[in-house]
Amino acid sequence: MKITPKINDQGLKRRLNQQIREQPRQVQKALSQTAFFVMGLIKDRSKKGIGAEGIKFPAYSDEYKEIRRQATRQTFFRDLNFTGNMMSGMYFNANTKRATIQFNTREYKKAYYNELFLKKSRNTFFSIGKREENIINKRFTEAFIKEIKLKWVKENL
Repeated sequence: MKITPKINDQGLKRRLNQQIREQPRQVQKALSQTAFFVMGLIKDRSKKGIGAEGIKFPAYSDEYKEIRRQATRQTFFRDLNFTGNMMSGMYFNANTKRATIQFNTREYKKAYYNELFLKKSRNTFFSIGKREENIINKRFTEAFIKEIKLKWVKENL
């Protein structure tokens, strides 16, 4: 999943591109903080059994419920957590243009098959919903402004 700042206003877009050229390190830090925040959103939402668009995941099959019950795991709703390794295998990389959230190679297969299964039910866990987009844009803006202020304070001390 890639996170790139989206802007509709052309004047604002030009100013943001200028800021990226002039202060690439601050943009990278803001994108890193935003990616970390998005990882937390995905983990929290998945723990509750809710997909990107706010729709609950489909229930476990009866056979799989029995497997989970024998392993003393909860079976009331799909939470994508059996060992806890898949979500802990999520990490991000950030540069001045984008932040990418992905899974390590060991946990990638689990995430991939969960995503394929959930797409059949028109639900996904590894994406950003429409409601979350505004929250994430606001978070990036706040982080970027904070980084610019920190740079200004350091330069003027």
